[in-house]
Formats: sequence, C-alpha cells, structure tokens
Amino acid sequence: MADYSLFLLIFIVMLSSLSLTALVRHHAATIGLIHLPNHRSSHQKITPHGGGLAIALITITGGLGLAWYDTSYRLLYLWTSSLFFTIAILGLWDDIKQLSARFRLFIQALLCTVLLLSLPLFLQTHAPSQPLEHFASPNFVDHLLMGAGLLLLLFASLWWINLFNFMDGIDGLAGSQTIFMLFAALSLIVLRTDIVLQQPLFGSLLYWMLIVFAATVGFVILNWSPARIFMGDVGSISLAFILLFFAFVTTYLHIMDYIAWLILAAIFISDATITLARRIWQKQAWWQGHRSHAYQRLARRWQSHKKVTLLSIAINLCWLLPLAFASQYDPLRAWLYLLAAYIPLSMAIWRIGAGLPDLPDNHRA
Repeated sequence: MADYSLFLLIFIVMLSSLSLTALVRHHAATIGLIHLPNHRSSHQKITPHGGGLAIALITITGGLGLAWYDTSYRLLYLWTSSLFFTIAILGLWDDIKQLSARFRLFIQALLCTVLLLSLPLFLQTHAPSQPLEHFASPNFVDHLLMGAGLLLLLFASLWWINLFNFMDGIDGLAGSQTIFMLFAALSLIVLRTDIVLQQPLFGSLLYWMLIVFAATVGFVILNWSPARIFMGDVGSISLAFILLFFAFVTTYLHIMDYIAWLILAAIFISDATITLARRIWQKQAWWQGHRSHAYQRLARRWQSHKKVTLLSIAINLCWLLPLAFASQYDPLRAWLYLLAAYIPLSMAIWRIGAGLPDLPDNHRA
C-alpha cells in the first residue's frame, strides 16, 4: 500500500471512530451507558460511558477485513476477531448490567486460555524454533514445564486485562497508554525490516495494529480532559485483550521481545501491582473498589486529570520508549533495561502512596 493510502486509511479510521464515539455518547442514556459518580470515582459529574464500543466495532471490522484480504491467515483473523467480539460483549454487558466479578473473571480466563492454546496452531509453521512437535513431546518434564508456563501466562494475561481496567480511571489515561504502546510497537517492528520481511503475516498484522491505533486516537478526542465520554469496560478490557494478542504474536515470532512489551506497559503494571500488593499487606478489603492508585492520588492532589495523563505520556516517551528500544537492540542487557524501567517507577509510585487508604472526599479531583 502506498504511503498516501496508508495515511488515508489512518484518517478514515480516526474519523470513523470519532463519529461512532459521538454517536454512542448521543444515545448513551437510551442504551443505559451512564456513569454515576460514587465513592471510588475520580469524577463528580454524570457522564456517558461505553465510548470504547466505537474502538471495539472498528477493531472487529478491521479483523474481518483482513480475513478477507489476507487469505493465508484468514482463520487466524476470524478466530481472533471472534474472541475479541466475545470479550467486548462481556465488557458492554458489564457496563450496562454490572456483572459479578466471579463471572467476569471466568469468561476472561476462558478466553485467555483459548487464545494461548490456539495461537501456536496458527503460528507454528512460521516459528521454526518452536515447532508444534515440541508441544506433543512424551517427556513428562517438558509437559510439566509447559503446563507451568501456560498457567503463568494465563495468570499474567488475566492480571493485565484487569489492571488495564483498573487504570482506566481518569480522562485520557487508558487511551493515551494504548496509543503509546501501539506507536512504540509499530516503530520497533518497522525498524526490524530484515526480520519482518521474512514473516508474511506482518504485512497484514501491521495494518490491524494501525487500525486499533487510529481508532483509539479518534476516541481520545472526546475522552480528553474534561472527558465528554468514558471508555467503559467495553473499551478497556477489549483493548487490553487485543494488546495481549499483538504481544503474543510478535513475541512468538521473535519480532519483538517480551521484555520490550513489559517496559512499554511499565506505568500501568507498576501502579496497579504495587497498589494491590500494599492493600493486601495492610489487610484492606483489596477485592473492593477503591481510588487509591498512584494516578488517582495524583489527580486529587493536583486537582487535574490532564496533568497526570500528560505526566504519563512524558514518562512513556522520554524514559520507557528509549529503554524499550535499547532492550530490543541490546538483548544481552535487556533485563538491566527492564530493571531501569521498573525500579524508579516503583519507588515513585510507592512514595506517592499507592494502595494507602483513600483520601477524604473533600480531596477528590
């Protein structure tokens, strides 16, 4: 595709996402997508939510379009689109009806398990270092290690989906994080042309990443502070799921290292994990809703969502992006770059007070 056609695609997707988000906002009350402020909210105004439905619809349309365009990977795109559709429906249902946490977690675990087990079937012919025969090895130790690895990946996947949802609490934060991660991943992938050209899948996969990127940009226009619509679970958990898919595929085919993905997600992972760990350590009711993440405490302290989101963007671009590039091109020191990403962030998040009991209501942003 010519360069101008690529820019035209991005513009059309952005405009479509903006229009669909505005449409959801207009009909939010009819659908039942209205957010009422509560004790764990970082907002004080009644605001439409579920704007992530626009991103989900465009992502599904993109996946189906690529299934038609790239016949070699039709089953991969159809299968992933169906899983994405299911988790988006789960999020939309939760936005409207408030599902139980146990039911949500069960469906998420089921979808993540299916994704983890099915991807090697679609990708094994393009990853010679991980042939399918390895998964059928009669060696008991191999099976045991593989099972432990899958359980670890499943746990990490579930935590990623839920922490991404937890971090969607102030204007523009989750959207800007998605935009950053996709921009960074696309940059890292495109610069590795020597490897990418050997992987036929990436011609079409890059288009899907661009589509999700552009759709999120279109949504953020209406989600930027002061937000006129929120993302909702339909957006947060489905975006987390598609980012997970991109991470698995690029890692499996050795286009990106998993450490680079961990670095790109460092702000979200650090804040959510430290907050949860501290709440558990202090014997708080950690399973209940709260507003004690570092980003929420900063938003109340500064009385501004925009400043916190801009700080997150600055850290991502000025600190984490260079470290992700370094880890990709200097793999022998990748773990050092990972530590350089997480240690300062974790110390700052701890000092901000992530996980400490919520501040009084009169300190709310």
